[in-house]
Amino acid sequence: MNSQPINARFLEQRIHRIHNLTDGSEDLIVIFESIERFQKEIQDCRTQHEALTLLQNYIHAIQLFHETAFAVVDANHFFELQLCSNPDHLEAVDQFLTEQIREGRFSWALQQNRPILVDNHPDLPGKQAILHGMSTRTHSIGMFIGFLKSDHTGTRSAMLRILSVLIDATVFVLENQILHNELRDYNLSLEATVETRTQELRSANHHLYQSNLELKRLNEVKSEFLGIAAHDLKNPLSAILGFTQIVAFSLQEAANGAPLDYAESIDMLQQVEHSVSHMVQVIHELINSESLDSGKIQLNTEPLDLAKIARKVVAMNQSNAISKDIELRFNSEPDLMVQADALRIHEAMDNLISNAVKYSPFHSPVDISLNDLVDSNGKQWIRFSVKDQGPGLTETDKTKLFQRFQKLSARPTAGESSTGLGLSIVKSIIELHQGTVRVESEPGKGSVFSFDLPRAKLTTDP
Repeated sequence: MNSQPINARFLEQRIHRIHNLTDGSEDLIVIFESIERFQKEIQDCRTQHEALTLLQNYIHAIQLFHETAFAVVDANHFFELQLCSNPDHLEAVDQFLTEQIREGRFSWALQQNRPILVDNHPDLPGKQAILHGMSTRTHSIGMFIGFLKSDHTGTRSAMLRILSVLIDATVFVLENQILHNELRDYNLSLEATVETRTQELRSANHHLYQSNLELKRLNEVKSEFLGIAAHDLKNPLSAILGFTQIVAFSLQEAANGAPLDYAESIDMLQQVEHSVSHMVQVIHELINSESLDSGKIQLNTEPLDLAKIARKVVAMNQSNAISKDIELRFNSEPDLMVQADALRIHEAMDNLISNAVKYSPFHSPVDISLNDLVDSNGKQWIRFSVKDQGPGLTETDKTKLFQRFQKLSARPTAGESSTGLGLSIVKSIIELHQGTVRVESEPGKGSVFSFDLPRAKLTTDP
């Protein structure tokens, strides 16, 4: 209860003393106004250099110092000498600071945040200097250095208090600048981090989506694979079962004395052999398709004469062609060499020729040819083509060609079965050899299936 009257009386005494001083009140008002103006102006400063320059101008207005300078903490946490009011004394001021640091006064002054009086350097004006730290609890901004004039002994204490007020106001603004910059940098870093994480999340979601699509596709392929296998193996298995039961019954009857029809039994066993061969072909195509699609096939390439392989494939398909009265006509240019896997190329040729036989009408020719080609870039190719007189392909059929398990509008002309894998196998094999596959066809005008392989470069001995 008594503190308020005591404080009021103390303030009243101080005001009375100011009024008793000659012109003291007017000088005090000028000082207050200057400090107030400085505090407003320093708030508008946007950079450290701008704020320190303003502070230096106000300090020089006090006329307490010959010269002033600032030792400011840089980005590497070293003290850098800045705004030396007399550039001619820059080296001497630097030596002065080195001495203060070496003797420990610089560090001690930095912690005090008040004017510290020290002896001056002999090469600098005045006998004494002021060190005034510029720091807060969280940030060390730097040090003010002022070289005192000798004619302010009487008013030095008051002037130094004003100096502290100006420096404290500046430090407050500079700390706000630092905090603002740190906050800005943090926000920018946070935005960048959020953007990066967002992109990573989008990428992860995209990969997950693609993986789900691929998994769905693989499940569909698996279902198609099992469906094709079950469908294409069911009929030959049933035939094998039926024929073996009949043959077994015939042999049992013969053992009991009944006559055995050898011709009929041999025919049934041949039907069993045919069914087994068909099953082997179906299984072979299914396994081959999966291997090619997964990239597990390794090519064993060597120099090959394509005409030699083509003749073997034509001979292998003669039996099926003869059964439909189809003539296989083969024509080839000489010396058609490629670097390829003989087994895979044989398989590709066989798929195209057997397909032509399968879809050709009875009593029609199938033309097989091998030719040299040179493209617009001068690169040499060898083209293998198979031309049939079958029903041809619709535009819808062409969009499905060379895809697995595709059923086309055309049907085999003698009821032959098809897995829908042959053309996809051809495409995979040829592309593994850096070649291309193509088809030319119109409904009712037959089809020409072909593939191009790079011609092998022939080397001659010196």
